[in-house]
Amino acid sequence: MATTESKKLTMKFAGGLVKHLGLQMYSGAVPAIAELIANSWDADSEKVEIEFPFDKPFTSASRIIVKDSGSGMTFDECDEKYLVLGRDRRSIEGDKTAGGRRLLGHKGIGKLAGFGIANVVTVRTVKNGQVTTFKMDYDEIEKKQFGGEYNPVILENRTIDEGNGTEIILENIKLRRSVSEKQFYESMRRRFALTSDKFKVFVNGKELQKFDVDLQFRFPNNDDEKNGIKVQNGWAVEKVGDNEIKWWIGFTQSPIPDEELIGISILTRGKLAQTPWFFDLAGGTTGQLGMRYMVGEIQADFLDDKEDLITTDRAGILWSHPVAEPLKIWGLEKIRQSLSRWVKLREAANLKELDDDELNEQIAGLPDDIRQHAAAALKKIAQIPSLNEKQVVSLAEIVLDGIQNKHILNLIHQINTADIEDRKKLFQLVSDWALMDTILMGIAVKGRLEVIKKFAKLLKEKVKEKPDMHNLLKKDLWLMDPAWDQFRYEHELDRLLVEEFHASESDIREGRRMPDFFCITSGTQAKVIEIKRPGDTAGKKELQQISDYVHFLREYSHNTTDPQNNIDVEGTLIASKIDSRQSEFVKTLRASRIYVMDWDTLLRRAKSLYKNYLDLIVQRNPDGSLAKEFSDTEDLDGA
Repeated sequence: MATTESKKLTMKFAGGLVKHLGLQMYSGAVPAIAELIANSWDADSEKVEIEFPFDKPFTSASRIIVKDSGSGMTFDECDEKYLVLGRDRRSIEGDKTAGGRRLLGHKGIGKLAGFGIANVVTVRTVKNGQVTTFKMDYDEIEKKQFGGEYNPVILENRTIDEGNGTEIILENIKLRRSVSEKQFYESMRRRFALTSDKFKVFVNGKELQKFDVDLQFRFPNNDDEKNGIKVQNGWAVEKVGDNEIKWWIGFTQSPIPDEELIGISILTRGKLAQTPWFFDLAGGTTGQLGMRYMVGEIQADFLDDKEDLITTDRAGILWSHPVAEPLKIWGLEKIRQSLSRWVKLREAANLKELDDDELNEQIAGLPDDIRQHAAAALKKIAQIPSLNEKQVVSLAEIVLDGIQNKHILNLIHQINTADIEDRKKLFQLVSDWALMDTILMGIAVKGRLEVIKKFAKLLKEKVKEKPDMHNLLKKDLWLMDPAWDQFRYEHELDRLLVEEFHASESDIREGRRMPDFFCITSGTQAKVIEIKRPGDTAGKKELQQISDYVHFLREYSHNTTDPQNNIDVEGTLIASKIDSRQSEFVKTLRASRIYVMDWDTLLRRAKSLYKNYLDLIVQRNPDGSLAKEFSDTEDLDGA
């Protein structure tokens, strides 16, 4: 066998291809890596492993690796096949691989995909016990004249005891921005329908699953089958011109946030041929808002069979071609039909959601002159397809909660007189529901003013902490912190502290003794609230007591085997004053997330919160009508 020094590999620019052809086609991470995955499929690989440094800036040490378990290549195959640009494998070797797979490659330039995102590409390939490793440098290739030859640097050419496969190593990465792992994974899923038990792709150890998304509606459905459309494994099978296609179209519950996932993608031989799109749909289509919710796939293998109608970058189809044009016409009509169906199904789902016992009971309890107007308004709101079921119910609750208010009554009148066909106008009335939201906020703020007044009165009278202040704070946790609205009273934690530090629970129920604390929880967070009577000073004993409560629950949580009891515990002590000699103890507790508050500060904070809400109402309602209705500054100042 000749030595490595006497042999060389040559890249030949076959078929009149210039050295740049194809490089600009794979400038993104997803298309570049997708092309390398396709090469692994064509090599009969059953497994592809991708190593990618996601979500961090690229450095000179960054590497991207794509490794497969395919057939690999000998030295001669690297030279005579892989390095020949523009080599049409299908016409030379036939339409299928040795393992019987339909070939994805066609143009013979996918091997350049790595240069779309890296300046240096190293290929390490093993076949029949022979390893060949060579490195290609884009900067060196670029120096060659048209029609010239490039000789990659040979790093290995020897026998080895290793299974077949190929590894592509990309270095000197050209990507300027970090790549999101989540977006990469989701985009890659849309590019392939090939993944199965016989072809698995792993991204940093995570298996790439077939494209799937939670859908509210999916076509084909039972109606399609009744109308004579053939359905196989969830795909509709139809003839478009002389060619058979498979398709599905779905709609999500909420708008899809990722622009790249919206629309209908077209696959040939299980690989993306057209990025998601809407077949150049123009305006004026019923349910056009539904495009933000629409996803789907079409399998159209005929586009890549007799003639190659796929653009070089596999991002689109040559739609002007007579073979492709009928599919575009069909797709445009299918999009229109699907959007129209979405409008009807969405309305039916919203109306069904409104048929709720509590809502019906609330409507039935309205005065006669208001009931019919409210019911009619809710029905029209349900007919806006861009509102999902949750939003419709939320709007219904706002309407019914504030229906006695003249502002909401006026809005209901506008909704009822709007032409339902003019969905844009109707949508404008309720989609920008800031007015109703502001009105409800005003009602809530008005209610909180009464709580603040009561709070101030209890403080002034220096009432006992038990039960007066206990009951008020348990019911209105926002008095201590607005963020605590999400917390709820937790009896079980109270019970644990009672058993550890106080009398029996039966004693407490019978009124013989009541603890000076209560516990609240939200998810995995818990807080122990210890309160002292307004006017009283808390000293070392009280500070030590809240510390003991918190550390006991933390220890209990740490030792529990029940995941539901694994909680993060904080503490709060509320008193009128703190013994000045305990300032260092207070600092120590704060470092352990045990905090000290005083009653006067809580009252000032509550008043400030009310004023902030009032300012927000003024901002949302510049004419001042709502602010006048809900403000009560005299009562606030007197609190």
